[in-house]
Amino acid sequence: MVDIPARRFGKAYVNEEEIVGVVCMRLKNNTEEYLVHWKSKAPPNRTPYSWHPIHELAGVDGSDIGNTSTGSCLKHVQRYIGDLKSQPERQPQPQSLSRESSTSRKRKSPEDGHLQHLRHLSPFDRLSESSRSPSVFSAQSDNSSRTSAEENEPDTYNCILEVKSGLIKIKLSTLQPHNTTIFPSKVLRDRALRLRKNTKAADDKIRLEFLRGLKKIKGKKPVNLVNTRDTSTPLLSFKFVDDYQYGCGIEPPMPEAMEGCQSCRPNMGGSCGCEYTKMCECLEFARVDEKKLDDQQRKQYKRLSDKKVSTMGLPKRFPYSKDTGYLVTFYLESNYAIFECNDNCGCSVKHGEAGHACKTRVVQNGRQVGLEIFRTTDRGWEALAAGQFIDTYLGEVITGEEADRRSSTAAKGKDSYLFTLDKFLADLEDLAQEPYVIDGEFVGGPSRFINHSCDPNCAVYAVCKDKNNLYQYDLAFFALRYIKPGEELTFDYLALSGELEEEENPSSSQKDPPIKCLCNSKNCRKILWK
Repeated sequence: MVDIPARRFGKAYVNEEEIVGVVCMRLKNNTEEYLVHWKSKAPPNRTPYSWHPIHELAGVDGSDIGNTSTGSCLKHVQRYIGDLKSQPERQPQPQSLSRESSTSRKRKSPEDGHLQHLRHLSPFDRLSESSRSPSVFSAQSDNSSRTSAEENEPDTYNCILEVKSGLIKIKLSTLQPHNTTIFPSKVLRDRALRLRKNTKAADDKIRLEFLRGLKKIKGKKPVNLVNTRDTSTPLLSFKFVDDYQYGCGIEPPMPEAMEGCQSCRPNMGGSCGCEYTKMCECLEFARVDEKKLDDQQRKQYKRLSDKKVSTMGLPKRFPYSKDTGYLVTFYLESNYAIFECNDNCGCSVKHGEAGHACKTRVVQNGRQVGLEIFRTTDRGWEALAAGQFIDTYLGEVITGEEADRRSSTAAKGKDSYLFTLDKFLADLEDLAQEPYVIDGEFVGGPSRFINHSCDPNCAVYAVCKDKNNLYQYDLAFFALRYIKPGEELTFDYLALSGELEEEENPSSSQKDPPIKCLCNSKNCRKILWK
């Protein structure tokens, strides 16, 4: 263990688990520094704080192995910068003659983060930007006095710094006590507000950290980030995952317990797995193709439908085209539930027979297209065909009770990322449990950033790989039509929930105004949520 001066260099870094957050910024010797609030048992008037250059808050660099940094405090820095830049411009003091007195006016746009009636599922932590140009630090004499004061400013408050095992740590100190009851002071906060456009070093580190996270996302093609508007980056607190994350008390499905089709084989003549819908047990509860029913089958179908029992043996449709793998029109235009085969099926190539992967397995094979999370007017990626699979909606699987709790404690106007797995609710008359809910706020995949439109080019479909488990299934995005390169992906939030129709006559006790829709499509409903 070595005591070091506050001005230090090297690879030592601050561990995020040991701090409360980042509360201020400054420029010292033209270097960005951020004020760290340390965790401690000290009384409020002796709380430890210290200034750090951005590299000491970036953790262990994981670039060599493509990982995100370890112990990084960058999400705290990002949160602070976001709050700082969202603050309104302060008016100059009346007695000051060093600046031109002009009123700051803010332009409200879909990128203003504080507006609650904007399109949800934004790809960025939208930061408000002032329309004023950067302020000048008044006269030269004022600059000189300010520079002198900053040079004499402490680097630590109520603590000294030390390095131990590569980590920067603190020891409480009363040698030069500083009252931190109200800290940082107004002087420090006002100075930071003037400097809020000088965050390039932090912005670059934050962007690099997010890009490393994107590299870890599974898929045949990469997910990219494009932002030509400003220096902001999606929140680092969001964690990308490749599968559902199961909340407390929820057991993930056991793959070995899934029932698969046993009458099918990998090669039944066309080397594409299942080929006969009447034989494939995985389609037992799939939608019947009523146009193909003869009179006798139609009567049989009516009896079976009334009893809500198996329709095995009646004509149905495989969900995907054999040649392209795209969702066929029968499903695409109807939003019927999709049933895929699984590893326990007779069509699986794991059974050792000649043939290719079954054509009914598309969503399970993962994302095959490249995507961009963008903030630009000149974006682009590959074209998508109608019926083409894009990605699944991922998040934390929680109970309905937990979802209600989170909704009740969420701030008014806060974006909602909840999807209820209730596609088969009408078929589950004797509910053994309430439907689960997917929460994509803090963990999820790239599709979490897809926006709403009343005239969408994508839709979400329920995809089951276990016909006997209708409580847990995938939510898959498919293209509704040809999507040209550069066109934003959108879907209709209400297509799954029907919330608008259900609440057309809200109770008199409901006082919250409806959230307006700003998708600007020709058939916009004008209201997103009620």
